[in-house]
Amino acid sequence: MASPKSATKLTVHRGFDWPGRYTWSPFVTKLEVRLRFAGLPYAVGAGGPRSAPQGKIPYVDIPGEDQQMGDSTFIIRRLVEKDMLPDLNARLSKPEQAQDLAWRALMEDKLYFYGVSIPGFPRPPFPHSSGLEGVLHRHKERKKADHASTPEIAPRALAR
Repeated sequence: MASPKSATKLTVHRGFDWPGRYTWSPFVTKLEVRLRFAGLPYAVGAGGPRSAPQGKIPYVDIPGEDQQMGDSTFIIRRLVEKDMLPDLNARLSKPEQAQDLAWRALMEDKLYFYGVSIPGFPRPPFPHSSGLEGVLHRHKERKKADHASTPEIAPRALAR
């Protein structure tokens, strides 16, 4: 694997430019954990889904490549191919690699949506109201206001 000290820094675009801060996206977290555990230095860049090559975060600028790359799974695969990250599945047998792929597909494609949609799911506080938490809060407040202004149907009208 290439020495992290000699490598040019990778730039991870993760929604906002706050190095060291938690990002709400589990896919950003997945990529950043791999980079940190491998000791690969990287810079954090701003950029959201609208500017992303595949319309989702994270996306990266890989040193020595002209194009940005999106999708955390493809990014990790490309970094393994470039010998910038270790291949965690190299020692696994073919059936174990298939099980790993199945578990990742289950966690990322199916169970992820339960985590972001469960009421009361613990979310980190966002430092300003324009973040996702602020948007969700404003949405809930609007729904409350709409519900409060809706006249109730009298029980007698329902009985007819």
